[in-house]
Amino acid sequence: MIMEKNKVFENEILQIYHYPQEDILEMVWTSQPNTPQQQIREACLAYLEQQKRYKSKFNIVNTQNAGYVIVPEDQDWINTHIAPEAWKAGMRAAAYIMPEDFFMGLSIEQLSEDASLNAETRQVMIQQQYFKDIQSALKWFSSLKEKEQV
Repeated sequence: MIMEKNKVFENEILQIYHYPQEDILEMVWTSQPNTPQQQIREACLAYLEQQKRYKSKFNIVNTQNAGYVIVPEDQDWINTHIAPEAWKAGMRAAAYIMPEDFFMGLSIEQLSEDASLNAETRQVMIQQQYFKDIQSALKWFSSLKEKEQV
């Protein structure tokens, strides 16, 4: 299954691709352990800009090559400033392609669980799953479409 995807953003730590036929935005993170916090936040804002531009229902967050462990302060910032705005811009499901590093994976899970909830009501806004590869994530998105769950 070959899908068209277009690179819509790139910097030192993040590449963003848009899959026009599938309504998907993919973020490929390549941050390092010493990546400055400000650079992480700027990349998150760049993602939000693309989400607002394309209004994709489905997001792939590919962290297989990410090396920056997301500290609680950054988790809170993302959950306050990025996740609610991404939901307002149409995101309804997020597939996380997980890294092999245990601590990096744990920080991604903590971040994503809080980011999927409405801050005031604590109800789930964004469906999410964790995967080892993109093909599994794409199958999950297809099943959501078939069941009309998004």
